[in-house]
Amino acid sequence: MRMSTKDFAGFNSLTGATVSRQVRGPLRAVRIGGEGAPWTGARAACGYHIRMTVPARWRVRLTLAAWLLAAACSAARAPVRLEGDIVIVENQTAREWRNVVITVNDHFRGGSAVLAPGGRLTAPLSGFQTAFGQRFSRATQSVAKIEVAATDAGGAPVALTWAGDKDK
Repeated sequence: MRMSTKDFAGFNSLTGATVSRQVRGPLRAVRIGGEGAPWTGARAACGYHIRMTVPARWRVRLTLAAWLLAAACSAARAPVRLEGDIVIVENQTAREWRNVVITVNDHFRGGSAVLAPGGRLTAPLSGFQTAFGQRFSRATQSVAKIEVAATDAGGAPVALTWAGDKDK
């Protein structure tokens, strides 16, 4: 590493004496216009401040990399889940689903004609009803099981089950 030496003269305001010292540090400044021209850019004495900005850039990069890694490593969401009073069904396959039927607690049904690949079906529990027209009431009933039945674009059956939150 190249080192530069420059005489630094200053004035000590406490004693009134002139102070002279040498400043050593990495060559970070450039003289424009040849010898005798004023220093431009950061002087060797300011090397401390220059070194402070480099880690800040790396901190930003490392933070961004950690955030991307955390997002990439997050757990996959379940294709069937219950969030509050909403049933959510996600088609996480590359094929379209047809004749999607959602059954809650073996009696209450609802559904959709088509669910596109990567699509999401959201349905409130109050929209599910029995064959006799009784609607699901969250005030008097709890959800124990959700079953999803469909056929994909190739004609293969699709069957998904949600059996309640196991961790509760």
